[in-house]
Amino acid sequence: MGVGSNRGTPAAVLNKLNTEVAAILRLPETAKRMADEGAEAEIRTPADIRKMIKADLVKWAKVAQDANMPKQ
Repeated sequence: MGVGSNRGTPAAVLNKLNTEVAAILRLPETAKRMADEGAEAEIRTPADIRKMIKADLVKWAKVAQDANMPKQ
């Protein structure tokens, strides 16, 4: 699970936010509620999330291109 922010958000702010959200996601009651909804938390670092977004942009751009979808 990731939390979005604006480009240029200081690394210290991102890291603090990530730490606090991760702590909440690790709580047993949070895990239970998510499981009850059919979800599971995957805790990632801000750097991991940036890598995932970059990879997703490449992957989905190719899917759109292969499907002959017009660029917007």
